[in-house]
Amino acid sequence: MRKTLAALGLVLALTGGAATAVAQEAAPDLRGTWTGTSESIVRGAPMHHGPSQGNAPGLDNVAFTMTISGQDGRRFWGTFSSKLNQEPIIGVVANDGKSFVMRDTDGLTTGTIVDANTMDMVYSHVGKSAVVSALRVTRKK
Repeated sequence: MRKTLAALGLVLALTGGAATAVAQEAAPDLRGTWTGTSESIVRGAPMHHGPSQGNAPGLDNVAFTMTISGQDGRRFWGTFSSKLNQEPIIGVVANDGKSFVMRDTDGLTTGTIVDANTMDMVYSHVGKSAVVSALRVTRKK
């Protein structure tokens, strides 16, 4: 009985340690310049998009450049820009090393790191205008 309990304790200790190691894996290096074109639906006159007409939502595609200029562990910062505007961004990579959350001056982005040079993002904000966008960005080499 003691051997069985000892073996069970060892298995639990080893699997618990493995789960902790996975949860603590290092965040990928996101520094660099990333580009992509959004698929957006807007209402009002958001800063990166042309104004929609009346109360009808407008459909828009906008080329964006995201520059991640700094990173410390999971935390990162930089700028997000279009031909019409530029905003500072801050973000953090989740413990899974794949998902992230990012904020600009008026909105929220959630995303997934697909691979070392590709990220999928969904952006939204609401206020005087409203925007919801899907965007895949790739790192410039």
